[in-house]
Amino acid sequence: MRLKIVTPEKIILDVETKGVFVKAIDGELGVLPGHIPLMTALDIGVAHYITEENLTEFISIIGGTFKIENDEVTILTEAAELGEDIDQTRAEQAVDRARAKLKGMLEQSVDKHSPEMEAARLSVLKAIARIKAANKTHKR
Repeated sequence: MRLKIVTPEKIILDVETKGVFVKAIDGELGVLPGHIPLMTALDIGVAHYITEENLTEFISIIGGTFKIENDEVTILTEAAELGEDIDQTRAEQAVDRARAKLKGMLEQSVDKHSPEMEAARLSVLKAIARIKAANKTHKR
């Protein structure tokens, strides 16, 4: 089964795999070779796949679309990063900054439903996804 992860800037990954596991907006999803065609929206989170050598590789995915058809999985996403490429220290600093910004907005009583608050919340989730992908990669 082929896995392609594509962002507006480039193809992040194009590999043969034994299985792909993602966080869809309605729950976790795993597909193996021979899976029926499917398309769904992805949430911010960590995806992983099993290599031909039976290794597990992790990727932070910042939402997008997941499609499987004819044993080809395509993930179209705004941003994705391989766990092995994530600088853990920088990712942790990004989480701290995003959380501090969100906390400051809450202390200033910014409307919880404002676009600014939503952007701050998403920044925290994106940074956490990057840390999780890096952590899982380095713990193997």
